[in-house]
Amino acid sequence: MTSTDKTDAHSSMTGVARKRQLVGWYLRKGLRPAIRGVLNSWRLGSVRLPFFLGRGTDISYWNKIQVGRLCFVGNNFTILALSKNGIKLGDRVTLRENGWIQCSSHPSNPGDGLSIGSHTYVGPSVILGVGGPIEIGARCQIGARVTMVAENHARDAHGTADDKDVVRRGIKIGDKCWLGHGVTILDGVELGAGCVVGAGSVVTKSYPAGSTIVGVPGRLI
Repeated sequence: MTSTDKTDAHSSMTGVARKRQLVGWYLRKGLRPAIRGVLNSWRLGSVRLPFFLGRGTDISYWNKIQVGRLCFVGNNFTILALSKNGIKLGDRVTLRENGWIQCSSHPSNPGDGLSIGSHTYVGPSVILGVGGPIEIGARCQIGARVTMVAENHARDAHGTADDKDVVRRGIKIGDKCWLGHGVTILDGVELGAGCVVGAGSVVTKSYPAGSTIVGVPGRLI
């Protein structure tokens, strides 16, 4: 066998290996999650198939969730959907792996609800505490380990946090906002469309459309 033949044979084997890798990737990322989505679709409040559901998900109160077309929920995602208005996902919403959405800590005191607009991407290990309403617009990019908590403890006459009385003002993120990795959004914050929040920032107040916010606490630049 000539060196050329050996090169061609190696290229052919490499091509086959790549095809096998691609097939395996699509099975893990597409076919298997799609099958899980179909098998569990009857449990949802409403769904437009295809719906992709990762392995190891822990979802409570499925009937409180409305899912648009081509939505994806990643592996090991935890969702407690009990809330007054439920969870609404627009078309092509992606919730990456290891995230956590909690709409209530006890059945006697459900949160308001969560809505995420179409074509919005939510990165891995995101935490959404949905005491008050959380509204995330369309075509947003939400980085890994972002935290939004739409609830805060009230203070008594002495300024001490009350462990029983809470305030729930809610959080609103406008369309086409970009939130970097590790961003924290506190209760009562509203970001207008097109805002950019730098990685690791803590946003404690509202900002108008087109703002760029960085730092702890977040400030306008």
